[in-house]
Amino acid sequence: MNTWIAFMGLLMGSADAAPTGPNVSLGSNPIWNYIGTCDNLSYVVPAGRVLVITDVQKVSISTSSSYWMRVKIDGVSFLETYNIDLYSYQTGIKVSEGQQLTCQRNYNVNVMLSGYFTAP
Repeated sequence: MNTWIAFMGLLMGSADAAPTGPNVSLGSNPIWNYIGTCDNLSYVVPAGRVLVITDVQKVSISTSSSYWMRVKIDGVSFLETYNIDLYSYQTGIKVSEGQQLTCQRNYNVNVMLSGYFTAP
């Protein structure tokens, strides 16, 4: 019986939790955004960081109704749109360190991307 009580005492000891995922420690403001023309977007994610894109907004300043835009990671489209102007991602689009964001369009299109940095 005394062994059982000792064993229960060990089980009921204090428990300490440790972080299980990546810790965000990138300064007081790990927010990132780009606002400008689609063609001027050329951003390489710095070493030691991961960029998570949460929102993409397209603003056409052309009179054409057939404008399109593609946002790419290392040359591969993750967003291609013709008519929708705002995309919000619940989990975000991950862009790893060293990868490049670019944008391609057919008419004069401005774009706004926003997101945040996290540790890899």
